[in-house]
Amino acid sequence: MRTGIFIHKPNATAAQITIFPTNSRPLAGRIGFSFTPAIDRHFNAYADAGFYHHQPEWSENIPHPLEQSRGQEGSGDAYSPGWFDLADDQGGGCIAGGLC
Repeated sequence: MRTGIFIHKPNATAAQITIFPTNSRPLAGRIGFSFTPAIDRHFNAYADAGFYHHQPEWSENIPHPLEQSRGQEGSGDAYSPGWFDLADDQGGGCIAGGLC
């Protein structure tokens, strides 16, 4: 499962290109990541099983046909800090969550 932080602009700005990777990091002692752009703003995504792979990636010019049909931007950029491998080989499932 790939996690992503969508940017509601057609193109990422130079500031966003710096802010997202600089403020995204794996959680210490937990499966997941933290995104903290300011002291009073943070988001943690985590799971109780599986693996988190911290592999930052920008995707550019992603088409958004539904939004475009509603008069909004027809494409945008997205940043992903990494991805979760949540396959459960033992059949017990896992719990994933987020905390702001």
